[in-house]
Amino acid sequence: MNVHDAVKNHDMIPSADVRDTKVFNLRGDHVGDIRHVMIDKPSGKIAYAVMGFGGFMGMGENEHPIPWAALHWQRDRDWHARTYGYYGIVPYWI
Repeated sequence: MNVHDAVKNHDMIPSADVRDTKVFNLRGDHVGDIRHVMIDKPSGKIAYAVMGFGGFMGMGENEHPIPWAALHWQRDRDWHARTYGYYGIVPYWI
């Protein structure tokens, strides 16, 4: 199993899989697509995802930042804690 497959089975998402992910509101309406993520340099954490919306075939599209935490579901931290512990690094969520 390669690293890409391993993280897909846990609470991680490779950056290559983020682009063009569809975003839906609470009613289930498609409101846009993720274009890229913005990483905070000092902490290394993802600050927000940039969602593209509107326009037609990429023309006239607007972009809007969405807090990364707003796009996530409940997380299981056991695997992450073991991995960070192995390297002796304080987990990013602490």
